[in-house]
Amino acid sequence: MRRARSDFESCVVDAIAAIPEHLRVRFRNVAITIADAPTAAQRAAFDCTSEETMYGCYEGTPLTERDGDGEPLLPDRIVLFRRPLEADFGDDANRLRREIALTILHEFAHHVGITDEQLERLEQQWVDRGVVR
Repeated sequence: MRRARSDFESCVVDAIAAIPEHLRVRFRNVAITIADAPTAAQRAAFDCTSEETMYGCYEGTPLTERDGDGEPLLPDRIVLFRRPLEADFGDDANRLRREIALTILHEFAHHVGITDEQLERLEQQWVDRGVVR
């Protein structure tokens, strides 16, 4: 179900608010933006085929790979892809907010250097522990 962009943006704001404060404060210098869908360049950068669904991506240098010469000039960013999220979860606003929050946490985990393998375990823990409502 497609929503007005402002409705989706409200879901993003609600999803960010649902992330516990002790995690949210670590988002310093990470912008969260919305795009309709991933570009061909984004798909290529993350080895994602056109058959695979991308809900978001992290663009930047993970903290574990920085050399300590100060903050980057531009903020790292998490890009949320509205159309795929709405296509899969848009008919249930609560589920959409939950998936947006999980996507933000997933991409933020890449910012702090967590691998996809580690994330598989963490995401279930986030749900089980109520980190994402």
